[in-house]
Amino acid sequence: MSQQAQTDYVWVQRNIDSCNNDFQFECIDIIIELFHKKHNKADFYMCLLQQRTAHWNTIHSILK
Repeated sequence: MSQQAQTDYVWVQRNIDSCNNDFQFECIDIIIELFHKKHNKADFYMCLLQQRTAHWNTIHSILK
């Protein structure tokens, strides 16, 4: 993975971890798609989607 792709990947991961409401999750979905379009790394894209889903589930289990 290129240095730019790695930097972008870490940045997206940190943004996923900072999400705390549905609007932010909608925004991070767009950012994840943009990462995929820019770098075309399917395995990293899937990891970001999994991280997003896990974080969403954690946040929503706390809110119940």
